[in-house]
Amino acid sequence: MVLRKILLLRVLLILSLVSPLIQAAEEESEQREDDDYVRVLVGFHDRDQEKEYVRRQRMRPRTGKPQSKINYEFKQTEALAMQVTRAELEEMRRDSKQFSYVEEDILVPVAAAAGSSNSANATNTWDERMQRQLLEFKSYGIELTQAHRTINPDPNWDQECGVYLCVIDSGVFIDNLDIPYSRGDGYVDGKTFGSAEGQEWFNPKGTDHGTQVAGVMIAQGGNNRGISGVIPMGPKRSNVCLRVAKVVSDGEGVSSVSALLQASEWCAEEAGDKPVVINLSFGVEIEMSTEKAIYQRLYDQGALIVAAAGNRGGTDYMYPAAHDSVISVASINARSEHSRFSQRNDKVEIAAPGEQIQTLKAESNEIMVSQGTSLASPFVAGLAARIWTAVPRCSNKEVRQALRDTARRLGDGVPNRNFGYGLIRARDAHDMLVASGCNPEPPTKAPTQPPTPAPTIDWGANTFLREDERINQDNRIVRNPDNKDIYLQQQSDGNLVLFDQNNQIYWSSGIVHIPSNKRYWSVLQGDGNLVTYSEINNDRPKVEWASNSQSPIDNYNLVLTPNRDGMMIARRSDGQIIWSSRSSDVRTSQMQTPERQSTVSWISWIFGEW
Repeated sequence: MVLRKILLLRVLLILSLVSPLIQAAEEESEQREDDDYVRVLVGFHDRDQEKEYVRRQRMRPRTGKPQSKINYEFKQTEALAMQVTRAELEEMRRDSKQFSYVEEDILVPVAAAAGSSNSANATNTWDERMQRQLLEFKSYGIELTQAHRTINPDPNWDQECGVYLCVIDSGVFIDNLDIPYSRGDGYVDGKTFGSAEGQEWFNPKGTDHGTQVAGVMIAQGGNNRGISGVIPMGPKRSNVCLRVAKVVSDGEGVSSVSALLQASEWCAEEAGDKPVVINLSFGVEIEMSTEKAIYQRLYDQGALIVAAAGNRGGTDYMYPAAHDSVISVASINARSEHSRFSQRNDKVEIAAPGEQIQTLKAESNEIMVSQGTSLASPFVAGLAARIWTAVPRCSNKEVRQALRDTARRLGDGVPNRNFGYGLIRARDAHDMLVASGCNPEPPTKAPTQPPTPAPTIDWGANTFLREDERINQDNRIVRNPDNKDIYLQQQSDGNLVLFDQNNQIYWSSGIVHIPSNKRYWSVLQGDGNLVTYSEINNDRPKVEWASNSQSPIDNYNLVLTPNRDGMMIARRSDGQIIWSSRSSDVRTSQMQTPERQSTVSWISWIFGEW
């Protein structure tokens, strides 16, 4: 028995001596493996070329030697995030025929605060502060930016998530008592990306940055604790849903460009067709092609992207703020003076408070004082989201322009390199948008020439098809070999789409979104062209859309009332027209089959008001 114990002790001693050596060898091996690879972003000339490259990569045999690996396929542009060997990197850079660009997936630091501290009094816990009968801190920035003024969400809009506000950062400490969002409440969700994958987006450790940013935006006001953010009323009253993308690993201060871009795509996907504001309190001096393409695509699709101008106090461009698709935010102090640390260049667009800002800490219920364009950016992002809830039919470009037009002018000239267009004034921007009503962008221009030769059945939204016919992309009638029923639907964005029961789209009108606060009229002209207009000025109609159909039938004056639900119309075999929407039962007309199916007139109920 004693001998066994002695042998066991010897074995344990040997293991204790060998284990550190094994661990060191493994770490050295991993380090060598990391040194063999470079993380890159690879662009392609078109999507087909990218798909073919991905297919070949996945079919490559594994040899045990270092090989390239695809980490992510971007959705908004023809690009991949990859891990490649250094030898492969050099080959790829020389292959301009296959790749439009190859760039390293660089690390991007958070827009590091120009100075932060746990200020006296500011870091006391709630209990200590209540004992001293201190009320909540209200930043000077609240009044400077008009965040204290009333801005109510549109009561007729979505009552849960009117606007999505996305914080791409180090995570947000959701359990802070001054954050009125709770996991599982339907108003907040999050996800991790890059080196932060697998960590808790709602409980960051070793870094306060994301929680500081969120505090400026959403800290609850009027609760006698903590601070008040620019959206102080909580999600149920503000109609703002929060999305948290954690891209910075616990205890770190950097992220990769690929992680930031994946997170940005996710934010836009979460919002769907709702307005979304994305805050990026990051900055680096290098312009990236992939980043530029994705942010431009997201902006074109309706996202409002806001970023910190940078804290180096110089004139260099900092990205992503310097992209044309992004609002670059500079910092000012309580006297509306330019902060010495804030970048000065012609990309600066708006100024906001960024010096000595009280905000929230992670891992506690304490508050802290911090500063930097990282704190100025969420002032603008949060206020933009709040404004947008009141005018949800406005586009991101209209909201952005209103922020510029109503900013309080600072410095010499407008815009200028220190302040851009000036200090953001939320209520003034809100009032301008409410007064303007926001107009949809011009519709896609219809073709001016009819198809040649003329089709046997003239196309038009006013035409219903026989079961053996369909419409192709250039508006001509072609034979339908499958004898499918054809459906016409007005989608929620106002677009008219022709499709079959398998949801195969045969034609799309490109009609723009119709705001519900306008009335539209449609006239089916003698030449068969369906013209939609919204008003008549000086005896001339303001044309919103035209079908360019060619049916030679009489004029019909029809009133169109926008229908957010969308409308579907189909012609049954007995000639009756049926229509329905997602919010109503199927209805049937008493209209009989016309003698000539090519001249079935437009049915106004597609926009329904019954």
